[in-house]
Amino acid sequence: MEPWKDMTDTATGTLLTVAMDITGGPIGTVRSAHGTLTSFAEATRMLRAATTPAEARNVADHVVMDDRAPSGVLNGAIIEFLRLSGLHMSVHPLTQTWTDHRCDTIDHSRDAGKKLSTAASMARAFENALRRVRQMTVALVPFSPTWTAWTSLIQRLAHDAVVTTALALHALRRMRDAVALEFDDASRIVNS
Repeated sequence: MEPWKDMTDTATGTLLTVAMDITGGPIGTVRSAHGTLTSFAEATRMLRAATTPAEARNVADHVVMDDRAPSGVLNGAIIEFLRLSGLHMSVHPLTQTWTDHRCDTIDHSRDAGKKLSTAASMARAFENALRRVRQMTVALVPFSPTWTAWTSLIQRLAHDAVVTTALALHALRRMRDAVALEFDDASRIVNS
């Protein structure tokens, strides 16, 4: 087999790996974090509606972050995303169409990276504010101005974290679709 055919076979396999890993890796991970954040956001509504410090603490205890905190999950997705981006960069296109699709992939990759980073930061801010409120549930009186301010902040942070995580998920899907076009370009060369 000619050397360029060997390289194209390798590129095809690499692109397929990137496309499939994005689906199961970062996309699946970010989807999981998004679901967790959505349920936490729902719990913050219950926290705001708590009528006693004991009820507020009970709600907060159910949302306390552990090793599966959304920001940690998103950080794991970032690491996997960076690994796959590096793998993608090891493939060199052989046609202009493939080069154009590669440029699209790189653009979507940059967008996805920024959005993943923002989503992780937003999730971390939400988690930190929630921890602080949990610590204060003993001293705060529900419906007091301080309580209302903190629970409003938590709801806003939860909403922002859910939205930015959804945007990151969308960007990852666009990146996956662009990689799929690159895979198609490489496949056409292999099969011609």
